[in-house]
Amino acid sequence: MARGAYFNDDLDVAVDLFNEAIAFNIRECADLYADRAHSRIQLGDFVGAISNAHEAIALDPSNAKAYFRKCLDKEHIERAGKRQKLGDMVCVGTIIAGVKACVYVRTPYIDTVRASTGSSKG
Repeated sequence: MARGAYFNDDLDVAVDLFNEAIAFNIRECADLYADRAHSRIQLGDFVGAISNAHEAIALDPSNAKAYFRKCLDKEHIERAGKRQKLGDMVCVGTIIAGVKACVYVRTPYIDTVRASTGSSKG
């Protein structure tokens, strides 16, 4: 039902239904958090979307959809010109299960990688 509401562009209902599904379905929670993240991206709730993507990854670190949602969220933030706080995290492109995604890492780590590889790209 939640996915149906999402595909019908009834995003507020989709988020509510994802909330209910997460409360009752522990097994598939990682996918549900990732799907709710996408609904929140479409609603412009970028901070909520990042939080949901993090939850999905914490439950299932191999969940490619969750990493992809994080990447979509960052792209929407940049496109919308929003400056919601994401902390000292930056997005590093990667490929997970054949899907281009982003992995957020702390900035000091990126600086260390740049220094050790001599790369100026981040």
